Amino acid sequence: MSRHEWASYSNVHQMLLMNGGVIFGGAIRDTILHKFHATEFYKQREEYLEKNPHGVFEYDDKEISLNTLGLFTIPTDIDVFVYEDHYNYNITK
Repeated sequence: MSRHEWASYSNVHQMLLMNGGVIFGGAIRDTILHKFHATEFYKQREEYLEKNPHGVFEYDDKEISLNTLGLFTIPTDIDVFVYEDHYNYNITK
C-alpha cells in the first residue's frame, strides 16, 4: 500500500460524497478500519519514539505493529448510489 493509493481512494470517496453520492457496503467498513488502525499506529509510534528516540518505527513495516494491520486496508471498489443529474459529472471526473 502506498500513500498515493490511499490518497487516490480518499479523493474519489470525497468527490462522490460531495456530488450527490451515497456510499454503502465494504468501502465504509474498510475506510473505518483503515482510519482507526492508522490512528492507533501513530499513537503507538509516538509512545515508542518517546522511549527510544533513535529507534525506527516505519509505517510500512508489517512486523512492528501487528495489531494495527488494518492501516494497510484500502477498498478496491466503492458501492455508491449517485443521483442521475450528478452521474455525468462524477464519471467525467
